[in-house]
Amino acid sequence: MKRLAFTAVSVISLVAIAFVFTLSGPAHASTGGSVGSGGGTPGTSSNFTLVGHDPLFNRGMPYEGNVGITSRELRVWPQQKLLMVMNFRCSSVIHVCPRGNDTIFPFDIKFFDLSNPVHPTFLLSYVPTSRAGIKVKPHEMFLWVDPNHPDRALLYLSTPTLSVAPTSPTLLIADISAVPGGGPVTEVTEGNWNGRYPGASNPANYNFNLFVHSMGLTADGTRAYLAMEAGEFLVLDTSDVANNVPNPQLRLVTDPVNRPIWGPLGPPGARATLGAHHR
Repeated sequence: MKRLAFTAVSVISLVAIAFVFTLSGPAHASTGGSVGSGGGTPGTSSNFTLVGHDPLFNRGMPYEGNVGITSRELRVWPQQKLLMVMNFRCSSVIHVCPRGNDTIFPFDIKFFDLSNPVHPTFLLSYVPTSRAGIKVKPHEMFLWVDPNHPDRALLYLSTPTLSVAPTSPTLLIADISAVPGGGPVTEVTEGNWNGRYPGASNPANYNFNLFVHSMGLTADGTRAYLAMEAGEFLVLDTSDVANNVPNPQLRLVTDPVNRPIWGPLGPPGARATLGAHHR
């Protein structure tokens, strides 16, 4: 009954919102912003006001809001007044961005000093690089600040790849502790567990969708939880990283063969964490 009541309230709320927007009439585009080449034409967003990104250029951030590149994610290390912004090429298919490649529209993570938050100061641009010396595109990030050493912080970066090669990371961990003082980003360790999945050498077996998409950590930093797209879910022992052990090792807690499965289907013997798909 509670679920039905909640659903009814939700439907009524949506109808009310739609009614208000209908009565308010068409909204006009803001004249303060510019319309990008990929879209955003005034009058095509169902009565929403168009907001431009031009003011960034008057606030010390000319590095963001570039055509063809999405400022995908941002994180703030409040104690150090440090802002980090992940940038990479946006899609010409799902984002209506210009066609191109990672050379034309490069990826990186930019760091800004927020001592004066109205006028952030650019510090450096960091391009994640594997131990093999290959630039790897980040997709999502998790900022972990060491609770025992508040001047130490790490960025966990998903770097999606279909490769099963251990030298091609799908997760990279970087130490950003020195950045607030003008120092560099330092790679700590990396990992790829695709090869632990049966048949993963043929990406088609996983619908070309087996990689670390995103991750979260426990507060003490000793466990990481990996969203693996078609590979479902893995738990990783990150104690060595949390404890700042030299040459830290990443150890799987979850065997991919016996990983949690979302939905009624899955390999024989796999444990299901949910009874229905996307329920």
